[in-house]
Amino acid sequence: MKIVKHFFIVIDRVLDALSILLLVFTTIVVLLAVYSRYIIVSPIPWTEEIGRNGFIWLSFLGIALAERFNMHFSITYFIGKTSGPVQRWIGIATEILILYAMVVVLQEGFRYVQQGKAQLSPILEWQESIVYVALPVSVLLTLYYRLKRVIPLYIQSFRGEKEG
Repeated sequence: MKIVKHFFIVIDRVLDALSILLLVFTTIVVLLAVYSRYIIVSPIPWTEEIGRNGFIWLSFLGIALAERFNMHFSITYFIGKTSGPVQRWIGIATEILILYAMVVVLQEGFRYVQQGKAQLSPILEWQESIVYVALPVSVLLTLYYRLKRVIPLYIQSFRGEKEG
């Protein structure tokens, strides 16, 4: 069990480090692109592509980070007006729908990665699958964080213990 906990801690740290490094790197590349285009009036072509790819990866990793810290928005006004058992069943139905949608997006993400192997980026001529793989990586991380957070809550709830 200790190995599994350590593995999950490693996932968290790798995600944190990768996000920070990607943010710093993408910021530097975008600043270089702006400087080269508007200050020295000689754009560096690869900066546009690297900046775009970095931003895409940051956006998808941000989805997983938001899930990890339970920062995705939800509208709970109407659910809050129902009784406890109704709230629980609405919550379960919501989780099932969210998990189903994530599985569908994951399947499509893998399909995009396969298609991206046949496409090359215009400037660097890298396989577009390098960018497209951000989607399944993000969904897998998001599924992991969602299940890690939700399963204990529902186990507690069904045992009759207080949530919180």
